[in-house]
Amino acid sequence: MKKLLILPLLCGVLYTDKADLRGGCDHTREYEGKPYINRLIWHESKGKTRAYSRKGAIGYMQIMPKDGALDDYNTFNTNGDKFTAKDLWNKEINKKIGFWYYERLGRYYEGDKVKQVSAYNMGFGNTDSGAINFDYVFRIMGTNKVLTWLDGRKVKPWKGTTSVYYVLE
Repeated sequence: MKKLLILPLLCGVLYTDKADLRGGCDHTREYEGKPYINRLIWHESKGKTRAYSRKGAIGYMQIMPKDGALDDYNTFNTNGDKFTAKDLWNKEINKKIGFWYYERLGRYYEGDKVKQVSAYNMGFGNTDSGAINFDYVFRIMGTNKVLTWLDGRKVKPWKGTTSVYYVLE
C-alpha cells in the first residue's frame, strides 16, 4: 500500500508516488539529458502541437510570443535565428525555442531545478521576486525532490493564492 503525503499548506492537493508520475510523456528517448522536459511538455500541451492557452502561449512547449521565451530567444540566442509568433505553430521550432529557454533558465538559476521549472511557468520576474509555483513544480518534479529543496525554508502565501508562495531563504 502506498503512503499518501498531504501538503495542505502548499497546494491542497493529495500526492502519492504514482500521482507524481502523471504527466509523464512517451518521449523519454528524445529528451534524454533534459530532466523534467517530458513532464513539462505533457503538463503544458499534452504533447499537442496546436495547443493554445488562455494567456496566449502557443504550441508544443507553450511559448509566449510576447514578453516571454520567443522574445528572449530572438534577443539572446547566438546562432542568428529569428522567429515570429506564427513560427511557434511549427513543432520543431517550438521545441527549439522551448529547449533553449529551459536551458537558459537552468544557467540563470545556477542549476536550481525548482526555480528553473517554476520560472518556465511564471517567468523570470516572479521567480526573481521569490515566488515559486509549487503546484506546477510538484507536477513536473515530483513531491520528494521539492520537499528536499524546501527543507528548512519558510514559506508564506503570495498574492492570496493557494499554489504560489514566496520562499524566504
